[in-house]
Amino acid sequence: MPPVVATKSSIEVKRRVFKAKKEIPDFELQDIMGEFEIDDLGNYIIMRGENGELLDKMERLVNRRGYLVDRFGNVINRQGNIIFKVVELDVDDEIPAPFGFEKRKKNILKLGDENRFTV
Repeated sequence: MPPVVATKSSIEVKRRVFKAKKEIPDFELQDIMGEFEIDDLGNYIIMRGENGELLDKMERLVNRRGYLVDRFGNVINRQGNIIFKVVELDVDDEIPAPFGFEKRKKNILKLGDENRFTV
């Protein structure tokens, strides 16, 4: 018996169709960041709750990067609206690259305004 060869016409090709991401809501970085004490090196001091969860100084849930999150890990703003879904964050809980760049740029400008640069 000869081998059966499948052709495109005989196989239904399944394709994953990814919908384009909805427009990201307009937000300010301070609206998605928790509030923290800052150590001498300029790092956020993130507290731990009784169950090991990460908290800001207002005892709101945050991730490793200090973003406000809901119980599922989605980045939210102070009103509780989802700004980035957990699947959109990178493996280090950072927001998508263009927004992370803006965050770092603002921190550098803030340090410059406070004259905290040292050479």
